[in-house]
Amino acid sequence: MTRLFLYRLFWATYDYLGSITLSGLGLLLSILALLSLFVFDVPGVSKLQSLSWGLVLGFLIFVWIVLGVHLVAQLGRTAAFEEKILWRQMLLPSVRQLRKALLLVLIAAFGILLFGANLLFYATLARQSAGVRGVVFLSLVILFFYLFLCFLSYLLALFGVWANSSEHVSLWDVIRQAFVSMLVLPRLWFFCLFLCLGGAVLAILTVLGLIFLIPLLGIIACVAAKMVEEYIENLRLARQELGEQHSLRHYQKHAQQLCLEAELRKGTRNLREIFKPWQY
Repeated sequence: MTRLFLYRLFWATYDYLGSITLSGLGLLLSILALLSLFVFDVPGVSKLQSLSWGLVLGFLIFVWIVLGVHLVAQLGRTAAFEEKILWRQMLLPSVRQLRKALLLVLIAAFGILLFGANLLFYATLARQSAGVRGVVFLSLVILFFYLFLCFLSYLLALFGVWANSSEHVSLWDVIRQAFVSMLVLPRLWFFCLFLCLGGAVLAILTVLGLIFLIPLLGIIACVAAKMVEEYIENLRLARQELGEQHSLRHYQKHAQQLCLEAELRKGTRNLREIFKPWQY
């Protein structure tokens, strides 16, 4: 499944490279413009005025994050389903879509703060303790770090499932489907997480890669979520075709084979297509 995922991710990225560049550049320039406002120090401004200005900027950044999440989700869904770009729909979201994006941002922020606080707390205790207590606190640090990676992987699944679902699907259904998606193919989501982390490091080192980073994270999540959805359907089909007497591992292998066969029926693409003009 990993090879099939990389195959789809490559062509989704290539086909929509122009849209990725445009949206990524817009997101990056807008956040840089907002952050630059914190740098300017206006003389003669009281502390209360500075605090009010900081709250306004904080609110603007939060709104940018919510709108950016929606934009990246729409771009990722479009690339995963190989649809045409509809900029009006991407830039003018409905109230229901914005509400879901807001709740998703709040869930991510709460989880990251919760795990970050626990990691910092137990890491401090581990440094200050010796002997058995130090080993216990270090074990807790390792445990919470692993749980933090699991949570980040779930966030990717949650984002991908939410982006690919209809706006009429409730947030609770999205949360449940993302949990099922994480349980069905956990290795794929962990692979996506490390791919995102590696891409983030590479983007920071190259600086220019920051333009592509945010849209690519959305495309990775949406392509993976679509693959897991197809894999679940093929698991049901494999159970129907093979009967009830086989092991789970046998059904999983047959479902993977069905996924590959479905991809082959679409027609494989080769490297010669790289040199054709972009279609999107």
